[in-house]
Amino acid sequence: MIIELPYPSKALMPNRKNGTHWSKTKGEKDAAFSEAFYRTKLVAVGVKFKPEPIALIVTFIQSDKRHRDLDNLLACIKANLDGVARALNIDDKLFEPITIKRGYNKEQSATVIELKQERLAA
Repeated sequence: MIIELPYPSKALMPNRKNGTHWSKTKGEKDAAFSEAFYRTKLVAVGVKFKPEPIALIVTFIQSDKRHRDLDNLLACIKANLDGVARALNIDDKLFEPITIKRGYNKEQSATVIELKQERLAA
């Protein structure tokens, strides 16, 4: 299953929000959660995962070639991953292993989340 989301908000970058109060980013986190929740619901019609590890492949597609740390980008999408897990009615601890990649598209940036499980639940 593949879910395409917007590129993470700058406000959620860990290095930018260091030392700021949690309430400053709450709106951004809530928006990221909702976006992921509803987009997952759209693509997950009829899909059911078993309570076993689900391979997660996250590709951050950038519209420029500036260097961004992949671990910081992963931290940015915590709320997105929570929204995906909630939409699928699973615990996000099942997301294992997690592969993080980067891509480039001058026209449009995005976050592409791919979930794979050997056998889906019946």
